[in-house]
Amino acid sequence: MNLYLIMGTHLPEIGTCIHSLLEADESGAENRVLWPEGLEPVPPSLAGIRVESLRTGFFSDSLPVAQTGNVFLLLDPRQPLLDQMEDLARCLHDAACEPAKVITCVDAATAESSPKLRSWLDACIFFSDLVLIGNRTEASKRFLRDFEKRYRQKCYPCVFMFLKGPGRPASPSTVLAPDARRISQLFDRPEDLQEAPPDLIIEASCDLDADEDPAPLYPAEAPGDENALDSIPDVSDCIVKAP
Repeated sequence: MNLYLIMGTHLPEIGTCIHSLLEADESGAENRVLWPEGLEPVPPSLAGIRVESLRTGFFSDSLPVAQTGNVFLLLDPRQPLLDQMEDLARCLHDAACEPAKVITCVDAATAESSPKLRSWLDACIFFSDLVLIGNRTEASKRFLRDFEKRYRQKCYPCVFMFLKGPGRPASPSTVLAPDARRISQLFDRPEDLQEAPPDLIIEASCDLDADEDPAPLYPAEAPGDENALDSIPDVSDCIVKAP
């Protein structure tokens, strides 16, 4: 299973993006789309494509981890982001797999006018390998420039690309190519522990028995902010649905 995890609030653009990716896929693999239950209507661009309803919190029942093919999974923007991330990570760890790509789709026009949506996108992009910026017609050039620049200054390794027209990615092959560039280690598979040869002596300048603090699930914007996990806002009112 090649899992493409998608986060975003502009559902028509996300539907067009997924449709464009399926058209560009030349692998001949089976494709399916997992769409959050209750987040209807499904965009018309996905008509004729296998779309299955996804119940939040039931990833272990919905993900075809033992099957081949591509799965495009949209996280529910109405539900807490981190809860979904943790549930999905547990399911993938149990199956010993990880996403082929984690993608954030940005509604630029709404993000420019909504600090709340920008804060939510901050969390999404922390987990992302790729950021697709769409709905740019009503967004200012300054906002588009500064939006990406902010993450560059923070040394985010994810790739930024524009969506064209109603939501077509500029380079579908780049989107489909497995490429982990995310900061978060949430989806990383634990490395297999290998025993050292019996006569090998390992010298180290640090205490190998010392406990390490686990990497945070999501870091606070301000150092020492203990409420970071509670600071990701509800963006239900930012969702753009298909007409």
